[in-house]
Amino acid sequence: MPADRPTLIIAEGLLMYLPEDDVRQLLQRVTDRFPTGELLSDVAAPWLARLVRIQHWGLRDPHEVERWLPRARFVAEASIVGSPYAAAIPTPAYRRMYRVLQAISPLRDILRLERFSY
Repeated sequence: MPADRPTLIIAEGLLMYLPEDDVRQLLQRVTDRFPTGELLSDVAAPWLARLVRIQHWGLRDPHEVERWLPRARFVAEASIVGSPYAAAIPTPAYRRMYRVLQAISPLRDILRLERFSY
């Protein structure tokens, strides 16, 4: 893959399962290899990562990634739980869980999609 073109990196279902040091190293290596582009990743709140125990990394503040990667700029975020697409989840139990999470304000942003440019 040519490294001199803008690159879209989608890290869905990946980063939250890695320890923080591995997340930092991976993002640094990818942004070093592809000097311009965008990164999309789903992230969990840090307390959720601690609670679930199969997840190792959570992100409270998206600007934390900017501190790790000086070229990275936070662009936008969207709640996965609060997404209008949550109503289309085929499994009734998951659909109910998302409705409950949507109804409780502090829980709406426990799972988010983050977008960065670099």
